Amino acid sequence: MVMSFFRRGEETGKTGVQAASPAYRQISITEQPVSLKAAAPQPYQVPEINDFEAFGSALEENQQNSQDLLASLSSLQERVSTLLGAHGQSLNETGALRAECTRISSLLDYESGARRKADQENARLAGENKDVRTANTQLRTEIDAIREEFAKLQNVHGVTCEEFSIIEMRLRDAEGELAERAMQYDEASTLLKRAQQELDSRSRELSATREKLDLETTAHQLLAETSRRESTMQARDLARLTEERGHLKASLMEQEALVANLQTAVANLKQELSLVEERHKRAEVELHTLQTSSALEIAHLTTKTEAVGSKAELVEKLLITSNGRNKMTDEELQAARAEMKRLKSELAATISRAERVEDELRRARMSGTESETARRELAAYNNELTVKLRETESLRSRRDREADAIKRDLDTRIDSDRHEISQLRTSLEIAKSEIRQLRAERAILNGQLEVARGERATAAPIVFEEQESARMPAAHFSPIIEISEKSLRMHDGAVAADEDAALYERGERPGMPTAE
Repeated sequence: MVMSFFRRGEETGKTGVQAASPAYRQISITEQPVSLKAAAPQPYQVPEINDFEAFGSALEENQQNSQDLLASLSSLQERVSTLLGAHGQSLNETGALRAECTRISSLLDYESGARRKADQENARLAGENKDVRTANTQLRTEIDAIREEFAKLQNVHGVTCEEFSIIEMRLRDAEGELAERAMQYDEASTLLKRAQQELDSRSRELSATREKLDLETTAHQLLAETSRRESTMQARDLARLTEERGHLKASLMEQEALVANLQTAVANLKQELSLVEERHKRAEVELHTLQTSSALEIAHLTTKTEAVGSKAELVEKLLITSNGRNKMTDEELQAARAEMKRLKSELAATISRAERVEDELRRARMSGTESETARRELAAYNNELTVKLRETESLRSRRDREADAIKRDLDTRIDSDRHEISQLRTSLEIAKSEIRQLRAERAILNGQLEVARGERATAAPIVFEEQESARMPAAHFSPIIEISEKSLRMHDGAVAADEDAALYERGERPGMPTAE
């Protein structure tokens, strides 16, 4: 076709050239026939106007012919390009057709292989169905065993509930005992408060005695007698205080014994609770193992059913694709569909059996959850009991702290009383030293008087007595040593330190009442 087109173009070009060549040869001046013989020179002739017109017309015709040739060439180029595109398209179509042929052949091979695989899968699925049936029978036997074990666990749970009820009764008894001990402790605290009030009253009495001492410092002559009386009074007070301290110490020892008994009772209760918790933990571990085993079996069954379902879906997809691509294998596909329907029915039966197994497992789980809720309730009750025990322990510790604070207050007050007593003793010692100094001064003055009397024996005795009376007034005498509270307290601290050292040497504790 392309060659005929080119031949037609060449023929049209030749005809055009042949049509234009005689006119061009007639009109052209330069072109002359070339001969083999040499032409004779001719003289130059001036061309005419007609010749020029003919030459111009020939040029115009030649230009038109060239334009026509160019147009024909462009049309030829367009036709050639279209022919080349059509040829490329035809080549592409042939390649696509060849690829389609190869694809169809590969699809046919794949479908034949898929048929073979489907047959193999059908045989394998039949074997797996048999395995599933055997597994279902095994699962039923295992479920029966699990039910028996669950019944045993329920019996064990009932026994544990009874034990917990017994423990609750014991804990209630322990709570009653703790309440009684708390009442005893409250009574002891009231006794301690009364003792504290008595000590406050004694401290007030000591402040009153201090005021009395401040008043009695003005009278130096009556200081010795009053100091003796006060020392006897203070000795009696000290004896009485020691007796009261002995009573307080005995009451504190009784309270400490009660606290020790309470601690032992709480320790016994904690041991019993720990034993019960261990039993409960063992039961929980057994339940957990049973639940894990049942969960593993359920997971195994679900994986098997999912594998069977996925395989069935793959077979269905393969059959659908083979039905769409090959209409020639409808009978075989119908047979495969019938087999698939049969497999589906068997799968539905297996799924229904699996659902029954799941229902039974759900029931087992529900019973397990009920036992777990009961266990949680028991754990909550145990937690409440532990909280109550902690509260009782906190109350006991708080009461112990209060008792320790009361003891510390008593010790501090006893120390302050002892300090005041030592101050009074120092004041007595200072008063005694002042009395001794006054006696020494009086003895010195008496000696001076006796010497003066011996020297003035010749003088009149009446004048000497008047001078002596004027020299030594009895009422208006000022002491040589000034007594202050600071000096009394310093001396009192020294005396108290000496007394504490003496008590340590005897083996007694300072600040505590004696065995008497």
